[in-house]
Amino acid sequence: MLATIVFAIKLWRLYRLRTIGSMRYFPDHTRILIPKSHIAFSFFTSIFLGESINSKEIESIVKHELVHIRQRHTLDLLFFEGMRILSWFNPLVYMYQNRLTELHEYIADAQVPKQDRQSHCEMLLSQSFEVQNISFINPFYKSSLIKKRIVMLQKSKSKKIWQLKYLLLVPIVLGMLVYSSCESESNSKEDTNSTSLKSMKVPFNEIDVVPIFPGCENVDDQRACFNEKIQMHIGKNFSYPRGSYKTGS
Repeated sequence: MLATIVFAIKLWRLYRLRTIGSMRYFPDHTRILIPKSHIAFSFFTSIFLGESINSKEIESIVKHELVHIRQRHTLDLLFFEGMRILSWFNPLVYMYQNRLTELHEYIADAQVPKQDRQSHCEMLLSQSFEVQNISFINPFYKSSLIKKRIVMLQKSKSKKIWQLKYLLLVPIVLGMLVYSSCESESNSKEDTNSTSLKSMKVPFNEIDVVPIFPGCENVDDQRACFNEKIQMHIGKNFSYPRGSYKTGS
């Protein structure tokens, strides 16, 4: 219930920003200018921009936010917002939402041309941050992500041929899965056999091939010889406690 109330408050804050801003309509998005503000973020097809942002930077910010709009990143964040309401007790939901927000920014920053990346980094550093604390929007300025985004902008993409090395992991993983499944199956069979053998109780009289007691090798009735020898062995080597004898009438 509390998570639902927080979500409703965030929606109300967005609605309030929309009402105080001036609307400008474009073919692929709606631009909402917020007076006396430096905010910059997108929500569905709406881009919220503060009027205090430098006009030279607006074009770059809009291109960045249009990537979020085209790839429908708001739907991803709203999905996790719903998960926060249903599974508010699960810390993985919050962690995945933060990671997803980072991934969205990396995807949008990757569209910046190489020749413009230096100016893009400088723009991120030079802005005074005025961040709206709304978890399901794509903010352009977010202080906790600035360093990571700049580091990612400075990295070069891996060559396509180097990405093939990950294909080598496929047969290795499949081999490990097959080996582990075969090993577990053999262990289960051994356990089943040993359990079945332990559970079997066969009377001595029904055994087809009886064990041969030393001294009974050349006797015709080896079963009777075995019984006789084993009784002699028990009588010679085992003594019954006297206190355990039962006296009968």
